[in-house]
Amino acid sequence: MNSRLVLKKDVRRYHNIFGAMKEIQKIVSAHLNLPISAILDRWSEQGRCYHDLSHLDDLIKQIYTQNTVDRVPLVLLALMHDVICNPRSVNNEDESRAFFDSCVKPSCPYKAVVDEGIEQSRYEVMKKPQSEIIRTFMLMDLNGLLTGDMNRFIIDEKKIFREYQWVDYTVYRETRPEFLVRVAENYSWLLPKGERAARVSLMHTYAEYVRERMPNVGVYAGSYNPFHIGHMDVLHQAEKIFDKVIISLGMNPEKNDCRSWDVIAQERTAAIVRQVPFHQVEAFRGFLSDYLKRKSQAQKVTLIRGIRDGFDLRQEVIQLRFVQEQYPDLKVVYIPCKKEFEHISSSWLRLLESIEPGSSAQYLCVPPGKGCPGN
Repeated sequence: MNSRLVLKKDVRRYHNIFGAMKEIQKIVSAHLNLPISAILDRWSEQGRCYHDLSHLDDLIKQIYTQNTVDRVPLVLLALMHDVICNPRSVNNEDESRAFFDSCVKPSCPYKAVVDEGIEQSRYEVMKKPQSEIIRTFMLMDLNGLLTGDMNRFIIDEKKIFREYQWVDYTVYRETRPEFLVRVAENYSWLLPKGERAARVSLMHTYAEYVRERMPNVGVYAGSYNPFHIGHMDVLHQAEKIFDKVIISLGMNPEKNDCRSWDVIAQERTAAIVRQVPFHQVEAFRGFLSDYLKRKSQAQKVTLIRGIRDGFDLRQEVIQLRFVQEQYPDLKVVYIPCKKEFEHISSSWLRLLESIEPGSSAQYLCVPPGKGCPGN
């Protein structure tokens, strides 16, 4: 690889991208007014779990395995179709196309094909593309759904679920199966005729699996006044254990101020969402045990508690006894924060702010891309 290529993320473990890097760099240099590093950095952005470098690596593998004569436009399509991917946005294709149009060279002969290919990657019902290049790319992009086996599907589904973890599971469980069946039925024409009916049938089975699946979900509950880097450290550790983690904002009467709970909840929830925009963040009223019971109706729920030291653990065990009396089936895990965060607490940060406004800033998490520890 070119030693001058500087990336935010090491791509050496993405063997297909790394192996074809010299040729990919030549393609980008010939047709785009930006370096390959700028594109790959986009694919490395926070929030991507499926539409990330692993997905791009799979596309590059397919392109180079087929040894197609249309390699150049297919590589451009692979790089550009999801170059912008915000899981919370419904305009990713529009923004990806605008990004491509802003950097494509006037001399590029593939602009129209790439533009149409990005548009087709919405996978909504639209006119079938006449270009064989776009048809080939769509089949590659939908490889997991249209040609993959159950094992491939389950692996991909876990990534998709994590990518859209900001959506409540009751919503995801209804909308995701519908999408799977709709894509299989509307795009089975990409397959040979003899394979279409079987694939649609299998996709109905996949959809039923998604509908019946009970993911392991951690509920990280706290008052979060404010949410700080110690909380973020525990969150990152919890993500290695659970399929998703819900950040649940509850009221601690001992830490409450004189304003109404609705106002407090709205402000703190909005502040946390700015810091972790790709997680489900929600406030609840009343007892934590009742909230956990409600969340357990559609998913396997475990309470997550972050601890700093032995004193914290003792206090947590006392609280746990009360919660267990109200909810005997409760599961809980205690996650110690890293040593460098042991001294940080929301109450101390509030004290710092009361003495000198802004003095707690170094302990607070900032939005993605701004350098929050642990991101």
